[in-house]
Amino acid sequence: MKEQDAYILGTDTEELHRLGIQHQVWASEAQLGWKLAHFNAGQT
Repeated sequence: MKEQDAYILGTDTEELHRLGIQHQVWASEAQLGWKLAHFNAGQT
């Protein structure tokens, strides 16, 4: 992968763990926001 295409925050084990925790913390809030905005699966 070219340096310019690399994920800036990294993909090491520690970062992937952090992203997993972030997902757990914010998933319900994001889903509520999508519901209130009347977004449905498949919309882009």
